[in-house]
Amino acid sequence: MRLNGCSESPLCNDGRCLAKLALYFRCCPTTLPDAQINEYLLLLRDTQAPSYSYFKHTVYGLRMAFRLTGREDRAIRLPSIKRIKSLPAVFSRAEVKMP
Repeated sequence: MRLNGCSESPLCNDGRCLAKLALYFRCCPTTLPDAQINEYLLLLRDTQAPSYSYFKHTVYGLRMAFRLTGREDRAIRLPSIKRIKSLPAVFSRAEVKMP
């Protein structure tokens, strides 16, 4: 994977998410049917309220695992998850001039 230009951090995150999936079902994630994978993703989205990046790494980790095992026919689409959009803090002129 590093030969393909992937950095170490996303690989670790993808692997960690796959490990959690494997522990949840007590089997290898590549052997799971699509229905169980979708059930797990819905569980993540609805009950555990993960961050957008955690959710994304779970899906990308599954894609990577299927690609490595020669199961590219199993396409996992990234389901939508609500992203919280927060506005940055805006300082007044007086606040900017304060030491």
